[in-house]
Amino acid sequence: MFDALPAPPPADTIVVTGQALSDPTSERAYHVDVIGAPELANAPAHELDEILKRVPGLQLFRRSD
Repeated sequence: MFDALPAPPPADTIVVTGQALSDPTSERAYHVDVIGAPELANAPAHELDEILKRVPGLQLFRRSD
């Protein structure tokens, strides 16, 4: 048989955006941390999940790495 080669990286830039929740009528039960463009650009990791692992109290669940 033959070995499968990994897919080449995407040629285009991938942009992830989100819309913030509206302000609650009562106090939040959670804390909001904003990770800005400078923090993302200067982060030692390049994968988003690695950057998010540095946020205190945030837990990620993945079936595999």
